[in-house]
Amino acid sequence: MVEPPKSADVFCNPIIGRWHISGLGCYLLVCLVATIALRLFQGLYKAWSCKYGDVLSRQKSDEGLRSKGYWYIYWRHVRGFALGKNSDLLLPTTIGFIELAAYPVLLAVGQFPVIGAWIVIKTAGGWGGWKTSTTAFNRFLLFSLLNILVAYFCLERFVQYVPCPGLRG
Repeated sequence: MVEPPKSADVFCNPIIGRWHISGLGCYLLVCLVATIALRLFQGLYKAWSCKYGDVLSRQKSDEGLRSKGYWYIYWRHVRGFALGKNSDLLLPTTIGFIELAAYPVLLAVGQFPVIGAWIVIKTAGGWGGWKTSTTAFNRFLLFSLLNILVAYFCLERFVQYVPCPGLRG
């Protein structure tokens, strides 16, 4: 009698072996283009908040930046290295790229709790700063949602679920 595969079998592990990406290079390119597009879009909101909102209003040393034009502030935010202690060093963009690459796989194999847990961790990590800036929190929510939507509607076509075989010989 042949034993059914065990859950420890690598192929039957839903995270490791039950999915396949067709066109990996194209998939990663789409992830990169979507990440850059989201960064450019997010810069619009960040610059608006910086220029007219609450991002830099608490920091006296950055008042000179608020006096600059909107597009000047926008490009400084988009570059990620030009705002001194407010520079994000493109780390959120890197995390966004990894999320865009991982979410379609997690969606394909039904690992919705992993995505939810990751968003909870991200939310908890930024909670201290969001107590003083609701605009930053709303931007976080908007772009977390956009990442998931891009992953589902644009990238899920590259990822195929590979069912675990019922019996192995």
